[in-house]
Amino acid sequence: MLNYAILMWLPYFLDDEYKIDKRYIGFMANIYDIASIIGAFGFGWLTDKLKARGPTLCLIMLFSIPTIWCFHIVPQDLWYLIFGVCILLGALAGTAGHLISAAIPIDIGKHEHLEGNEEALATVAGIVDGTGGLGAAFGQILIGYLASFDWMYAFVFMLIAAFISLLLLIPISIREYKEAKLIKTNNKIV
Repeated sequence: MLNYAILMWLPYFLDDEYKIDKRYIGFMANIYDIASIIGAFGFGWLTDKLKARGPTLCLIMLFSIPTIWCFHIVPQDLWYLIFGVCILLGALAGTAGHLISAAIPIDIGKHEHLEGNEEALATVAGIVDGTGGLGAAFGQILIGYLASFDWMYAFVFMLIAAFISLLLLIPISIREYKEAKLIKTNNKIV
């Protein structure tokens, strides 16, 4: 939801709050998306190396929270700092969206109850992506409504969404940590 919120509302926010020239707004919106793609490659590689998506996603979300707030509080006369924040936010919040919608269904599809069932893998991917799309759609409506009062409310909503995501990822991270510790212990015994 967070990735779509930023992608969809970034141009309007930059125009409404910073009165930036439309040419720069398009460039900055693309920079966010490009940074999210590069971040997805980098963090995707990292999660494969660490064999733990949960802790990586937790760190990404943890750093996304202050970055979202920084995005909102940059003074209007320093609008060019938004460029750097766009890159950082794309590499964090955008990456989290990509990893969750792409890698997590694969991990769920490897569950012992679904193993070897390719139809189940496609169903799981559809459920994860569809649920995320539904949440994003409701989120966009709510952000538009909140922004009509003040952008601060929209940003607080995005901060709450990022924090809830972080809380939901913590149990996954703990489970992955325990599994990795158990595997390491078993390898030492053998």
